[in-house]
Amino acid sequence: NVNLKRVKCLKVLGVLIDEELNFVSHCKSIAKKCHNALWSLAPLKKVLNIYNKKIVVEALIKSIYSYACPVWLIGSRNILCVNRIIRACARFIYDKSKYESISDNINVDLQWLTAENTGKSEICKLVYKIQNRMGPTYFNNYVNLEISGSMNTRNNQYLHSAAVYNSKLGEKSFKCRASKVWLSLPVSITSSISTNGFNVFKRQLKVYFNELQCIDRMKQIFELLDEYELSN
Repeated sequence: NVNLKRVKCLKVLGVLIDEELNFVSHCKSIAKKCHNALWSLAPLKKVLNIYNKKIVVEALIKSIYSYACPVWLIGSRNILCVNRIIRACARFIYDKSKYESISDNINVDLQWLTAENTGKSEICKLVYKIQNRMGPTYFNNYVNLEISGSMNTRNNQYLHSAAVYNSKLGEKSFKCRASKVWLSLPVSITSSISTNGFNVFKRQLKVYFNELQCIDRMKQIFELLDEYELSN
């Protein structure tokens, strides 16, 4: 006989869960925390060198937007918001204005993952722990890793998930995203999880996603060069 009060947003373990499950409220909260932390570091911009600024940013800001990101880092709006945070942090480290390009510094010098790849990397880490029984027992066999087919490229083989979800909300679930992301990894990484330790697996993930970012960046540069040549 207790009336439950309806709320639009509820905090659970530090994550704001809204009634529409798009996590926009949480992303806004994360952005505010990160920008406040970055603003507080402004007096150190001319004092610390690049290496020390990187350490401080990774400790104080990167830890904020990467917390529980497999849950809330979904949707183009949230991904764009976090990418803006990452670029702002990189510009702080290299003392660049918002009009200067920072993508090459992020990919090559800092070797930071973009928002989308950060989420994918964290999801893969959770799947690794589930597959190796490193988590709670109720997560055993939680992720569907059945294979419906494969696609071969020059260097890698990619697998497709057999899991089928009949709604858009189901496609946003961790089960669906985890199976798709895991099976999109090269077989050379997923086939060795039983022999390689967790730290080795994390390094492999970082190298793999960072290489993808560098390839995408090179494609952008070549496209710009082609457009420039055509215009002249």
